[in-house]
Amino acid sequence: MTFFDFVRSLEALISELALWIVLFPKTYITMIFRPAKITGYCLKELEKPKDERFNEYISPTLFWMLGGALPFLLYFDTHVVELTVNTALLEILIPLLLPAAFAWQHLAECKEEVTATNFYKYLPCQLYISGVAMAPILITSLILAQELPDLSIKGTHVPKEYYPIIFMSIGAIIWFLYAEMVYARRNPAIKNAFLFILFSSIRAGILFFIFFKILEWYKPL
Repeated sequence: MTFFDFVRSLEALISELALWIVLFPKTYITMIFRPAKITGYCLKELEKPKDERFNEYISPTLFWMLGGALPFLLYFDTHVVELTVNTALLEILIPLLLPAAFAWQHLAECKEEVTATNFYKYLPCQLYISGVAMAPILITSLILAQELPDLSIKGTHVPKEYYPIIFMSIGAIIWFLYAEMVYARRNPAIKNAFLFILFSSIRAGILFFIFFKILEWYKPL
């Protein structure tokens, strides 16, 4: 690589980062208040050629990484255990399990075979939804999992300083269920939105159980 190639690559990187700074908060705010708009936009964008997609809002994969996976990994690294390359690759799968489960259930609702092409049709919208909800839910779960056993042994109540994060987590769960309900009702293949969320949650629970059993067996930490 010549010096000029390096400068061009750096210029492209700086431009891309500047674009993220603008598009990420725009996408995040719109996703919170108008989830139907973003999921509808996502479905339309997937019909376009790859190089013409996601010009108005940040892409679902990048949104999920910045809004969901990155905050979770940063908290895990600073408050639970220092991450290595191997453990980071494992832990980044945790916030991916929920969108994968809901995309998997959508495949089942459409009675389509589980293939990479079919799976990717339904995963991007789930990445948008999980990009908002997963970080507060997972981080709160980690905090409570670390603190509540000690409080239970001591026979004390949950301190008031934990109330904000608990309420934030409850709010994230309610918003997540609302966004999934909106998404399900806008998809003709999904006959019953409630059952879609129920069966998706069961699939997610199974995936989480299997994943943590594998972690317990592997003990990478």
